[in-house]
Amino acid sequence: MRALALALILPGAAHAACSNDLPGSGVLNVHMFPTEDSVVGGIGANQCGIEVTDFCENGRCLAFFQGLSGYIDVTGLQSGTIDGPVTGFSYELYRIERGNAGDASVLPISDERPFQIDVTLAADSVTVLLPPPYPAAVLESTGSSGWEGVVSDWPGSANPVILYFDKLGATTAIMEVLVDGEILVLDAMLFLERVDARNPNPIIGRLGTPPCVLLYGYQFSVEELGQPVLTSAFEQATQAAEITDWDNLTVDECAAALDVFDSFNIEMLIEAAETAALPVD
Repeated sequence: MRALALALILPGAAHAACSNDLPGSGVLNVHMFPTEDSVVGGIGANQCGIEVTDFCENGRCLAFFQGLSGYIDVTGLQSGTIDGPVTGFSYELYRIERGNAGDASVLPISDERPFQIDVTLAADSVTVLLPPPYPAAVLESTGSSGWEGVVSDWPGSANPVILYFDKLGATTAIMEVLVDGEILVLDAMLFLERVDARNPNPIIGRLGTPPCVLLYGYQFSVEELGQPVLTSAFEQATQAAEITDWDNLTVDECAAALDVFDSFNIEMLIEAAETAALPVD
């Protein structure tokens, strides 16, 4: 029991998060928004490689899994499997397919030369950073695996350029470059290979875990264990941090509660709880 309790209460670092057994539905729903029931996909039980960001609200955090992206309920993750919050991805071009012959001035790139695309994440958008002279582009989720945006100041084009990024976060992805003008019509496919998953510097949170994700994990673990001494310690920590609205936690509130909770000797509390639960001869 003690080993199980420690595993639940004290998460360790790992490459990426795993879903838990997911009793009941057996599926960890992926939502397009943190506060609405707009399900765009699902992740099965005991699936690893879920990359969780620090953009959290209403008990859900933005996450990426094999090209699927959206908000997931963090209580559906295995405690101890969450690494530092991912803040972006880097890709390199390995193949390009041009839909029109007249697009050389608009997209003068080749898969024979290095061409890297960096993507930074936000709560409701991603920013695609292309090599100069191309401008940065802000893309918004279209649901499930797609992110789309419009660039009005693309070099060589008098018309807006549409960028569509498919399967962001996956090992391989595609970015489509579209122009639909009277003179120029372009549809180019950039085939990309992921080369990096970047974590914030400095990482905020214990063991590289986002503080609010960790606090929700503590809450779930304490409830699962059902030991009054741990429940009392957790309640003291959240009261000291003056947390009153669990649906709108701030990073500062989560960090403050963790400071208090970490000040307790959790191992001693667990040992005391187990000792109290032993039958008396």
